[in-house]
Amino acid sequence: MMTPITTKFNELRLRGMSRSWESLVETRQHQDLTLSEGLEILLQAEKLDREQRRFDRLQKNAKFRYQASIEELHMDASRGIDKTLLASLTTGNYLKNGESIIITGATGCGKSFIASALGHQACAQGYKTAYFNMQKLTQQLKISRLEGTLLSFFLKIAKTHLLYWMTSV
Repeated sequence: MMTPITTKFNELRLRGMSRSWESLVETRQHQDLTLSEGLEILLQAEKLDREQRRFDRLQKNAKFRYQASIEELHMDASRGIDKTLLASLTTGNYLKNGESIIITGATGCGKSFIASALGHQACAQGYKTAYFNMQKLTQQLKISRLEGTLLSFFLKIAKTHLLYWMTSV
């Protein structure tokens, strides 16, 4: 049953607060909280909800090839992945500094997976990311040119913080 407070939260599009309030009411914990404790819980829930929705939106718009994370990367010595370099890349400082990354290796060695993992990390940090392989990029350029939206496509790419462009050599 929706309470008047829940209704107001939903009207104001405060989904995190609404769910948190419902949970507090169901468990009757709202009666044991002071005003400041309750507000702190509700505000934290709203903040986490917004961060999660932003991450989900950024991840969906990036169109990654793989659902990958840094934690899933196999770091055995045979793969030649420098753990220190990868740890420094996960901080996102290269994005702040406007630096580029080039991932090289033989076919099937996991370049796309690493790129997807770094892209997911960038999304988690709030950066707009786009993932293309060469075929999809040229296809999108052709479609945009035919539709007369080439300029808007380039403007969209220009607003992207991180662009992954994969090509086979």
